[in-house]
Amino acid sequence: MGLNVLNKEYVLTGWIDVESAHFFAELESLRDAADYNVFFQATEEEIMEYRPMVDTFIADIKNLIGEI
Repeated sequence: MGLNVLNKEYVLTGWIDVESAHFFAELESLRDAADYNVFFQATEEEIMEYRPMVDTFIADIKNLIGEI
């Protein structure tokens, strides 16, 4: 449901770009796997690959909040 709201309210209106929404969906998928798949294991190295993109996403959201 969260991704539907993100797409409808923010991507379609141009507040968030499609690339950021795809990245958020990828993170959501990883979170689901970590929460519900007992065989899922991610190494610190795998997770740290996302760090620069997460920092950029957080900065974009902070900018968006400042504009609203």
